[in-house]
Amino acid sequence: MPPIEASRAYLPTDPSLLKVFDEVWPIHPAINQVTEYKQVRKMDDSDLTPPIVHLLSVAGAHLANRGADEYLKEVGEMLWTGLESLKAVAFMTSNTSETMKILGFPAVQFMQFRHTTIPQVGFKGSLTNREDLSAYVFINPEFIIDAKTNPIQTLGNIAYIGSQVRDLINGRIIGDERMVYFRALATEAHFLLHALKDHPETKLNQNSKEIIKAFPNGLASLPTEAIYPSKARPMSPHGSQLN
Repeated sequence: MPPIEASRAYLPTDPSLLKVFDEVWPIHPAINQVTEYKQVRKMDDSDLTPPIVHLLSVAGAHLANRGADEYLKEVGEMLWTGLESLKAVAFMTSNTSETMKILGFPAVQFMQFRHTTIPQVGFKGSLTNREDLSAYVFINPEFIIDAKTNPIQTLGNIAYIGSQVRDLINGRIIGDERMVYFRALATEAHFLLHALKDHPETKLNQNSKEIIKAFPNGLASLPTEAIYPSKARPMSPHGSQLN
């Protein structure tokens, strides 16, 4: 499907992966000059949420319009659509587990994120009605510094998020739970493998290296039944977190 025209408003001027977030920072003075983890750790999560939502929408627009293949373009479009329609809502939080607890997630979900700083996605709503589910995207403050210093790895993390939003929009969260996580990891590897072809100098953290090792062929590393064509069409937004 062609990218949503409105997403182009968030498309970076420079097509380089290394500069994908450069236009985000000047729009948000509170974080424009921030360069160290210790600086963002001292800031209020509420002050960091607008730039992180902006960052996610820019990443979605970039993937939707400039993704290396049709699958990554679709992942970007679904991420952008999810944010625009509020089917996916982003939270900046220094404690994912505690925030999920406050939001009413069951202990079986929030306990597994007690010690992570990696972006995570939780799903909440009716377990019998796919249309009632929403995605909650939890981002740690350090993610802003990562986006500034290693945009390619950050885009890989966002591809991981986008895969899960795509699964949500396509009704895959209920009934296909086992593959949601693996599909997301494979999608991150899929993006990184493409990106490394053009930017082999990119330094990845240990987590990203292990994901590529586990999924050396990206999406093709998954069993055939785990790969599906999207049936989703862009939703009519009933609100937006992008504004």
